[in-house]
Amino acid sequence: MTAILTVQDLWKGFGDRQVLGGVSFAVHARDRIGLIGVNGSGKSTLLRLVAGVSTASGGIVTRRVRATGYVPERPPANLRMTGRGYLTRMARIRGGARDERIDDLIGRLGLADWAGARMTTMSKGTAQKVLIVQALLADPDLLVLDEPWSGLDAAAQTALAAAVAERREAGACVLYTDHAERLVGVPADRALLVERGALTESAATAAVMPMRLELAAGNGAAGTLAGLPGVRRVGPLPGERLEVLVDPGAADAVLARALALGCSVRRAGPAAGP
Repeated sequence: MTAILTVQDLWKGFGDRQVLGGVSFAVHARDRIGLIGVNGSGKSTLLRLVAGVSTASGGIVTRRVRATGYVPERPPANLRMTGRGYLTRMARIRGGARDERIDDLIGRLGLADWAGARMTTMSKGTAQKVLIVQALLADPDLLVLDEPWSGLDAAAQTALAAAVAERREAGACVLYTDHAERLVGVPADRALLVERGALTESAATAAVMPMRLELAAGNGAAGTLAGLPGVRRVGPLPGERLEVLVDPGAADAVLARALALGCSVRRAGPAAGP
């Protein structure tokens, strides 16, 4: 299978300081790759190189994609445009997403009341929603997310998880970072530890755990979800809610099916055990 993204002997230095050294890995269609590591380990630098917004000091990044969506850890400094103005400009740069597409994503991320505000006046969570919308405008087949859940409210976390599921169903791959030694938001098919500029496979993450979904359930949802591939257990919770334990590789499909059944996601994250 041809890789969507191939990284070969990638390194990055700033002056006499090397941030990344000799990093190599490959990502295929529908892969979810989680990068973990402490602050300063090189995660954000690696994502900028992968997304093509920064230039490597050496090595090769090969992207076999139509479009790349990138969510940085924080918005560009001193961005004085309104949220809608920024999105319209980014859509024009990337080939002209229609206004209807922008409006749809603004609604899904709960940005309608803030679209006319200047980016410099927004909270971190609100600005993060704008960055997520711009990353999704071109329906990317490579989605690069730098701590995307930081500062998001529960509804926006659900909307982002659904958007990630939709892109993967369409064949996209997702590369994302999270704090230290945990992964949240969506499970990873593979987890890679970035430590002192080097990259190694990591097993001590959500990648080896089932995903736990807590749903406000629609009528008849339990029976349907229990029969889906990868679902380990469906159990009732108080208040017409369901707990669903699902294999990480099937989580996106189960989440998409739950949303189609009229369920809403209250919480989503790694389970403590099988």
